[in-house]
Amino acid sequence: MSEPGATKPLSQAAAGAGLSRGAQANLPLKAAIIGGGKACDNLLTILSRERLHLLNMEVLGVADPNPQAPGMVRAREMGIFTTDDDRLLTNGPRLPLVIAMTCLNGFFHDASPFESLADALLKAPNGGAIAVFASSGLTSPEEQIPMNHQLIRLLFNGQSLPIGEAARKAKAATNGQDVRKTWILFGDPTTRLRY
Repeated sequence: MSEPGATKPLSQAAAGAGLSRGAQANLPLKAAIIGGGKACDNLLTILSRERLHLLNMEVLGVADPNPQAPGMVRAREMGIFTTDDDRLLTNGPRLPLVIAMTCLNGFFHDASPFESLADALLKAPNGGAIAVFASSGLTSPEEQIPMNHQLIRLLFNGQSLPIGEAARKAKAATNGQDVRKTWILFGDPTTRLRY
């Protein structure tokens, strides 16, 4: 018998991926993915239905303006809700950490009249996000993938790292200097996820 609050390892498949859940493992972890590109497709491949079940995790939906984006196609194949309007991905009373796995979702340094997705989520009056990890520039998906995988491992390994520390360590997983320079954590880096 384990102590209350102790991290519970998952089956060999999930543990081999470096994924585990803490004391609240009986509560489902719900996620939405904004950006249905190659990184989303890779993440959904890793988080197959079997692993989602092992993690007690539910992907609520994927949003991308391109219905033929690889992640959108994979999400439909998995029976996951897809939309071209990210405003349809609502979160109820709990604010999520949003990991926007495509470029320019954090673009803010231009005199553009448009607000970035990261800014819009942080300022949304009825929901939104507690923090957003997004890119302020264009980078190669191949260089983003190791960072995205490492970020997921660090956030859900049962250690409850502050999200800023997890983002910093995840950036070290890629050799892409543009990725390291343009991916930004919008929000309080000392925040710890409760799951």
